[in-house]
Amino acid sequence: MHHTVATYSQRQISPPEAFSKAIGGEFLARIKLTGIPVIFLSPGSNEGGTWGGFCSESKYTERGEIAIHRALVEPTMCLPQPPIIRRVYLHEASHRLMEGHAHNAAFFAMNLVFLLRSGNGDEDPDWHYSSLYDLQDEAGRMPEAFAWGWKIALELASSELSADECARSIESAYCAWEEEQARREERIAEARERRAMESAKFRALQGKVNERWWFALCGGIFGVLLALALRYS
Repeated sequence: MHHTVATYSQRQISPPEAFSKAIGGEFLARIKLTGIPVIFLSPGSNEGGTWGGFCSESKYTERGEIAIHRALVEPTMCLPQPPIIRRVYLHEASHRLMEGHAHNAAFFAMNLVFLLRSGNGDEDPDWHYSSLYDLQDEAGRMPEAFAWGWKIALELASSELSADECARSIESAYCAWEEEQARREERIAEARERRAMESAKFRALQGKVNERWWFALCGGIFGVLLALALRYS
């Protein structure tokens, strides 16, 4: 028995006004990004939690689109807030460009490049909202990942590279950084092993020294007792 699957086919329409105001041509030029297709969805009634958007793997999309919650751009649902629309769009766009990196240091760096480019002159710039949520996959090495991500993002944000070129540069740098981190962890493990061996040798030597002192003390006491016994016998 064969099953058939029906799908929706997308067609392009004019974007919601709130989205156009937040993500306009000038904004895209500033962050040096070729616009990524967007679909606006509402969560099903059985879905828990809240979300602002998501990015499926490219193979599960029609045109590499990202999804944004309809409530962010629909005035009848809530008052649209351009800064929030921008940040959600940039977060999901970073996922599209850094596919396969989830929320690691490479993704963090790409999103930070966008946030730095999007509002350097604002009183409340978008990079103020950079979050450790974007680094959750680096929990075991958070400080190092945070420092690396900021360093490379600052370098790339001020460059003339396009967003796609920044993504490729970050991906290459992240691979090199991962290799260096692996070598660093190996060196740390080797150093710990050496310290453990040296500590074991020291304890063994200390035990032998203590034994000699104990025998010497016992011998001294025995000698004194023997001398006293001979003197008063």
